[in-house]
Amino acid sequence: MSNTKITFKNSYSIRIIITLILVLIVYSNTVYHPFHYDDIGVAVQRETIEGSLTDFWEKTIDSGGHIFLSRQFLIYSFALNYHWGEGSVVSYHIINIILHLLNSLLIYLILKNILIHNLSFNKQEDTLSKNSYLIFIPFFSSLIFAVHPLNTETVTFISSRSSGMCTFFYLLSLYLFIHGTSSIHGREKRKTSTALFYYTFSLIVFIIGIGIKEIIITLPAIILLYLYYFENREESLLKFIVKFKRYFIGIAFPAIIYLGYREIITGNIFTAQADAGLALYGRYYYFLTELKVIIFYYLKLFIFPINLNIYPMMSPSTSLFEFPVFISLLIILSLIIFAVTISWGRRQFVQNKVISFAVFWFFITLLPSSSFIPLNDLIAEHRAYLPAVGASMFFGTVFSIFICFLKNHVKLKLFKSFTVVLILPLFSLLNIQRNLVWKDGLTLWKDSALKTPNHAAPHINLGSEYIKKGLNKLAVGELKKAIELLPDYAESHYNLGKVYSNLRDYKNAATEFLLAIKYDKSSYKAMFGLGNTYSKTGQYDKAIDVFNKADQAYSRKWNKSYPDAIHNLGEVYGKMGKLSEAIKQFQKVLEIDADHVLAKKNLARAHKYLKVINKAD
Repeated sequence: MSNTKITFKNSYSIRIIITLILVLIVYSNTVYHPFHYDDIGVAVQRETIEGSLTDFWEKTIDSGGHIFLSRQFLIYSFALNYHWGEGSVVSYHIINIILHLLNSLLIYLILKNILIHNLSFNKQEDTLSKNSYLIFIPFFSSLIFAVHPLNTETVTFISSRSSGMCTFFYLLSLYLFIHGTSSIHGREKRKTSTALFYYTFSLIVFIIGIGIKEIIITLPAIILLYLYYFENREESLLKFIVKFKRYFIGIAFPAIIYLGYREIITGNIFTAQADAGLALYGRYYYFLTELKVIIFYYLKLFIFPINLNIYPMMSPSTSLFEFPVFISLLIILSLIIFAVTISWGRRQFVQNKVISFAVFWFFITLLPSSSFIPLNDLIAEHRAYLPAVGASMFFGTVFSIFICFLKNHVKLKLFKSFTVVLILPLFSLLNIQRNLVWKDGLTLWKDSALKTPNHAAPHINLGSEYIKKGLNKLAVGELKKAIELLPDYAESHYNLGKVYSNLRDYKNAATEFLLAIKYDKSSYKAMFGLGNTYSKTGQYDKAIDVFNKADQAYSRKWNKSYPDAIHNLGEVYGKMGKLSEAIKQFQKVLEIDADHVLAKKNLARAHKYLKVINKAD
């Protein structure tokens, strides 16, 4: 009986199977969830994605794309999905789930290697019998990460694959680095060539990761911490630096090159080019706000994973002495002091080092998004995915120590069992419940609008979903709320104009389209909508003028003509009886898009009417 128990404890395959089963249980209900929000533009409708896979990298370079600044390895993964899955959303979800499963398993392998290597280094021969609770640390940490509800946005939202995929390359690079270092400093020392093999692949994986998402740039700091906590046996910090400098420099060198390259191309290392966060908040105010985001959103949600939201809201802070900001700073400093204190000393327990390592992991991996690099959105749950690795390590270790403490207290055995049984199933149920919210656009944006009623974006997106479903009256209510909250946002006025047009309220439709153009003079969609409104109300001269402007605005943005605007311009000429001009416009559309169905039909109809007129003459 005891032999069976020991075999179970030491069976990696059983742990892998359990992890696989849990991940499938909590994420199997997401496989058929539709594309959401940014998904189509990010993961489907791109020239490089829809084009041939063999030409992908050539097109990227020809278009002036920078592989390591425009996340081309991530986009290539979407291209593979698009072609292998024939555009099916299922293939995208399967890859996201596989990445999450692999990340969970890598957490287990990394912690297992750290613990076994450190215990053997300290000559604790019978590590499994004397320190069996330590072997529980990797397994429980990986399971917490696997089922935690905070990770649902990264796994379920296809556009957030960047966080999941980058985390995979982050963890894999670290795992290979640990293997390389252990092969030199472990009890069973192997050839330097073996270590070099692991280091080389660790470096390659790291470099590829840079082309997925910038957050991987923190990996050298984590590797430095790993070396200090788990490989260092020197009394002096200087001796440690001298001894391990070549290991650290090897992995840090590509990061330095990347930052230099980024400075040359973008002109600023610490600014996100695609985001207007610097103009919106400024570095200092963004940093102050992120202090409370870290504690009162990311950390709070990891401990109490309820009220998750695709579009959370937190007001920007302007003073360090605002109560939430000041309290957050105190908590962060306290956690850092705690991490330093419990790991102080060369002969400290390995579990203490893991806890300290996990605390620093959490804060270091948040630096790219929650420090002095302002992004558009103050909060996004997928940003907590990589930091959640550290949080999972922390709570997995603390919980394992707690279980060990209860081991010798007979009266607390029931409480111990209750605690073990409760946490993972509870997280799993919350995860499944959260994933149900993602089942379609209406449930997702209703949930967000309910949780952040004073944020315009959820109302805008909910209004758009109502339009898609033909629920125009409900859409009016949501879009009006969005406009109350953000009056000068052109997209809201454009969408409201579409709704009024659907309801045949052309007067209000024209008003909203004009407001959209006022707030965004390049909005060819609003011009197109306004042109249609004028056409339907018999204001043909105005319609011609607006359709021409829509074509010009479209051409400025996309360097090609706007076929739909030209087609509708032809329809206006047809209504005015100017059939020759109408034919000219329809022919122009077919020169741009030979498969334009309406242009073909209307061209044939115009020729027919023109023949009838000519015969009558």
